[in-house]
Amino acid sequence: MPLKSKQPRIEPLSPPYGEGASEALELLGYSPIQLFRVWARRPELARSIAGWGSYYFSRRSALTLR
Repeated sequence: MPLKSKQPRIEPLSPPYGEGASEALELLGYSPIQLFRVWARRPELARSIAGWGSYYFSRRSALTLR
């Protein structure tokens, strides 16, 4: 088995999103990249991580874009 599989362990949601997933993605305020679409599978997780994500995935973060 290869060390890096090309298949995701958790499949990201695909449009059309359900009501809970749509609300969670809207709360994150970002385009629905794969990471956020995985989180949207559990809307309560997406809601709880929104504050953290809005900082760390923004240009205000101490982390470089690289």
